[in-house]
Amino acid sequence: FSHHMIPGPPGPHTTGIPHPAIVTPQVKQEHPHTDSDLMHVKPQHEQRKEQEPKRPHIKKPLNAFMLYMKEMRANVVAECTLKESAAINQILGRR
Repeated sequence: FSHHMIPGPPGPHTTGIPHPAIVTPQVKQEHPHTDSDLMHVKPQHEQRKEQEPKRPHIKKPLNAFMLYMKEMRANVVAECTLKESAAINQILGRR
């Protein structure tokens, strides 16, 4: 065995950074908050919603496969008498 494979004494590594398994856990200190303080704080995404004006949602156009499925779904249902959407999607995907 080479010397770098033999474990040394516990403590900091040669880089000075201790291994995470050896580090003693430290107690996380929290700032004291009361319930009334937390009730007045809004999440950041809600603050942005209030600032931005409402815009109408524009749907993304259908891609070529979705247009094909929309057009051919009725034909597959008539041919196969299937009702399960997953089975119909599989058939359309193969075609």
